[in-house]
Amino acid sequence: MNIRSARLAAVILLGVIPTFTACHRWAYAELEPVDPIDRRSNLPMVAPINRDLADIKQRGTLTVVAPYNSTTYFIYRGEALGYEYELLQSFAKSQGLDLKMVVVADSKSLFSTLNSGEGDIAANRIVPTPENETNVSFTRALYRTEPVLVQQDEPPAEAGKGTEKAMAPGPADQLPEVDIQARLITRPAQLAGQTVTLPQQSP
Repeated sequence: MNIRSARLAAVILLGVIPTFTACHRWAYAELEPVDPIDRRSNLPMVAPINRDLADIKQRGTLTVVAPYNSTTYFIYRGEALGYEYELLQSFAKSQGLDLKMVVVADSKSLFSTLNSGEGDIAANRIVPTPENETNVSFTRALYRTEPVLVQQDEPPAEAGKGTEKAMAPGPADQLPEVDIQARLITRPAQLAGQTVTLPQQSP
């Protein structure tokens, strides 16, 4: 390789390197520090502190305690997202406030963290119960879901003639509808004498 070829190769190489660095997105270089995560658990319930919107505005920041989940608050590709997060962000902006999120790892400690003054609002998918309504005040419901009973006890054959064929994989046949209501629970009274197991924190 002569000197002329070496110079040409160096010029091409110097021209290629800036092109690669210019194409790379430095998405993480501009991110703010990660939101604090409160990993304490089983915090005792405390009486709420006295703070209202005027106090929050004087401080200039709306602090929200929330779990990290797919509907309330999460980070995706460096961007904060979540239904409740976006509502809170709009509210904070309308009040001239900055929004600060504090992730609470133990959802059972959410109200304790709120009442102790470490947050101004708690955001989560929470169902009010008589027990927790004595500790905090709730907003109007953002959405409603109905409880459902997912059940499978008897094999399909017990539901009646033709059920197994109707439920088999493959294209739908033009069969008459199969009545499987006989083996489904449709009223709570049908559970009389049965054992029903629920999660401990289920409302």
